[in-house]
Amino acid sequence: QREFDEASTALDQEAKARIEQERIAKQHEVLLLELRLKADEQSRQLQDLVSSKGRLNSENGDLARQVEELEGKIQAATRLKLQFSNELDQTRRIAEEEGRERQNLNNLSKNLQRELEQLRESIEDEVAGKAESTRQLQKAQLELDQWRTKFETEGLIGADEFDEVKKRQNAKTSDLQDALDAMHAKIVALENARSRRSTTPKWLSSLEKKQKAFDKVIDEWKKKVDDLYLELDTAQRDSRQLSGEAHKLRGHHDALVDQVEGLKRENSALAAETKDLTEQLGEGGRAAHALSKNMRRLEMEKEELQRGLDEAEAALEAEESKSLRCQIEVTQIRAEIEKRIAEKEEEFENSRKVHQQTIDSIQATLESESKAKSELFRVKKKLEADINELEIALDHANRANEDAQKNIRRYMDQMRELQQTIDEEQKRREEFRELLLGTERKLAAAKQQQEEMVVKLESIERGRHAVEQSVKELQEQNTELNSQNVGRATAKSQLDNEI
Repeated sequence: QREFDEASTALDQEAKARIEQERIAKQHEVLLLELRLKADEQSRQLQDLVSSKGRLNSENGDLARQVEELEGKIQAATRLKLQFSNELDQTRRIAEEEGRERQNLNNLSKNLQRELEQLRESIEDEVAGKAESTRQLQKAQLELDQWRTKFETEGLIGADEFDEVKKRQNAKTSDLQDALDAMHAKIVALENARSRRSTTPKWLSSLEKKQKAFDKVIDEWKKKVDDLYLELDTAQRDSRQLSGEAHKLRGHHDALVDQVEGLKRENSALAAETKDLTEQLGEGGRAAHALSKNMRRLEMEKEELQRGLDEAEAALEAEESKSLRCQIEVTQIRAEIEKRIAEKEEEFENSRKVHQQTIDSIQATLESESKAKSELFRVKKKLEADINELEIALDHANRANEDAQKNIRRYMDQMRELQQTIDEEQKRREEFRELLLGTERKLAAAKQQQEEMVVKLESIERGRHAVEQSVKELQEQNTELNSQNVGRATAKSQLDNEI
């Protein structure tokens, strides 16, 4: 009975432990479902991060292409600037050469004016000298005529003296004539020079007209050069601004590249952690599946054992009830036998007392008594065989009870091992929960970084629009500069043709 109570207590404890294990298993299933949901959410977040990463990579590629296009446009603007600078230097050199030529022409004109004045003065001096020589010649001729008349009328000198005077006079006259011829030749030369000088002012006037036109062209070119300087300064400022913006964009691009690399590393780390978590979840799922299989198997075995135990208890109860009934029957039979024996003995005593009176009845009674004794012996043998059978059945029941107790102890050991496994699984799930919490924190940080990157990308997009607007303005300025360059080239060709 005590062993039966212990078995009942153990069965109750086992039922309670089974209920507790079912509750823990349900909690584990709920926790596993939550972990799977979190793993799915983490997978979706990871896919979102991968898609965001791809979108950021595409936007980064677009920004890189835009930066390359801006750098190409800046290089084109720089080349255009160098071209304009070269054209400006060439125009400046041409203007300087034209200024030097104009200075040379001015100097030449001044020299020609001075020479012309000198020639005028020389001509006037020569004319005055010629007039003086003519006057002296006329005076000498007049004196000669006077002397001749005087000599002819007065006859004051002789013929020799007159011839000598005449020779001297002729020599003087020839000298004067030579001087006059030389003077005349010089006058002719001066007249020729004067005529040449008279043609020179026409050339000088045409040259001055050309000079004025050239000065006008130079002024126009100066204005164009000043405009080009202003445009060049504007282009340089725009280029510096674009260079600064390109540098800022390059810095933003480098920062984005660093952030993308960091996100790549974090994504790879998250992917590795997610893979580990997935593997651990898979192992946990497999372990949980194996655990659930073991639990189902143990529950089936437990149910079979419970059924066997119930059957054993029922058999034991039946055997106990049967044994009790047998004991009761044995006691009843013993009591009846003892009573009957007592009755028989009493009857025997009575019969002995009345032996003389009832010999026939005693003989009949003895015969019936012997029959009853044989019957009682047979019944006793039968009862002893039944008792032996009941004892054997009780031994079998005790052995079955011991086997059941062993099975119960074995099941209790298995339940303890299962509880240890469940505790380890609980610890592992706690570790998984901590890992999932860490992963969620990392995902929250990654989302925050993603939002910051989105804000930065929006600012970069605004900067890109501003740069595109600046590039459009530069293109318009480039078009205007090209048209002005074409105009300058046309004016230059016209100027070259005029020169």
